Amino acid sequence: MIGSTTTLGRGLQALLGGVLLAVGAGSSASVLAEAGARSDSPPSAVTTSDQATDRRLDQLFGEHQTYRVFFENFQKAVLAGDKSTVAAVIHYPITVHLDGKQWTLYNAKEFAGVYAHIFTPDLVEVVRRQRYDDLFVNDQGVMIGQGAIWFSGICEDAECEQMPLRVIALNLPARH
Repeated sequence: MIGSTTTLGRGLQALLGGVLLAVGAGSSASVLAEAGARSDSPPSAVTTSDQATDRRLDQLFGEHQTYRVFFENFQKAVLAGDKSTVAAVIHYPITVHLDGKQWTLYNAKEFAGVYAHIFTPDLVEVVRRQRYDDLFVNDQGVMIGQGAIWFSGICEDAECEQMPLRVIALNLPARH
């Protein structure tokens, strides 16, 4: 069941209705790598701007390749409407911010159930337009679309040796 930090149930429905590559099977990297492998798109060309983004990621997180792969494959999954792949790389529970309200989704099944309300055509367009070289990167993670989506490594053990990339925030633009 979807939980809420405000009012839920019909309120949410009414409002919405009107990489660690070697982590293993089921990891965000393997799910996204499989999604990316299904694409017929050529690999991205590396530009000087890409190299600046790579350097920033290297400086903050020690490497950039898993972030690049995660971003490119996440983008492909969103553009393909592949809600199961997108749901698999969300860090749960996740709080969705929309029109000044917040809703908490506790698992992939809940997320998949409201996917179309979250990944509206406007948000899909934001993801489509995002270029790797224009990603905003800070110590909190990587931002897509002026803060609409954030992803970062999530500690899975006491030593943080296992840190698969996950979507950690969804701050959806207000609907008009």
